[in-house]
Amino acid sequence: MDLKGNRTEIPKNTEFTFTIAYLANPGSTKPSLPFYTYVTDYLGYNITSITNSPSIAADFNMHATVPAGLTSGSVKQEHKLPFKAAHYTFQITIAHALPPQANILLNLPLSINVDIPKLTCWVDSAPDLARFCTYNETSRNLKVFNITAKLLFGGTNVHLEVGGMVNPRLKSESDSFVVTTTTTDNFLIDQKTSGLTVFADCNYPCMSCKESDADFCYRCDTEEDSVFNLFFQNTCVSSCPSQFFALDHYCE
Repeated sequence: MDLKGNRTEIPKNTEFTFTIAYLANPGSTKPSLPFYTYVTDYLGYNITSITNSPSIAADFNMHATVPAGLTSGSVKQEHKLPFKAAHYTFQITIAHALPPQANILLNLPLSINVDIPKLTCWVDSAPDLARFCTYNETSRNLKVFNITAKLLFGGTNVHLEVGGMVNPRLKSESDSFVVTTTTTDNFLIDQKTSGLTVFADCNYPCMSCKESDADFCYRCDTEEDSVFNLFFQNTCVSSCPSQFFALDHYCE
């Protein structure tokens, strides 16, 4: 780009400003390469290069300050049994291109947990690519590494499956997952912060319940590690009342 001013002489060591409008911002928070900026005389002979110094060049780049919004996103549960591990399927449409070896970061709602031994990840954009995911219990961030082997253009749909997600204990709707795409060196690209919610069919320990009453149980959690695994008068209890005995997880 050639910015031709008038031929008025600018004295040495004079500070001046110029503005360029309608430049598109980069698609991520990763700094761009610097603009290489030269000052020439009116005949085109080079006087100096402003960006010769690395410390100065660092001030001549661009980057987004926040991630852009994902074009769309949704989440579906394999099942809605309360406090049980399930596969979650995320469908997202990216707004900006994803470079090779990009990552997806999921920030979990407080009501969702991860069963670490059952944690698995799969992405349709690179089904055969070596991939792994990690979960940080402190930050509640689940990171899926290496989701694509090639450049994915904006507008591409990405299908992510995560196993080992533990459903909420209660029927009420969870807060939203926050889904963020990042470069391989963790600069943010796109993000969705709302609309990615899940829920359980009943309040734990009910595994089946009346539709209008999440605590009116038809079936209890009978797994070995369950404390309230006995069914009694549409509730789940840890021991049967006097004059009743336990038989096949029912108080008779």
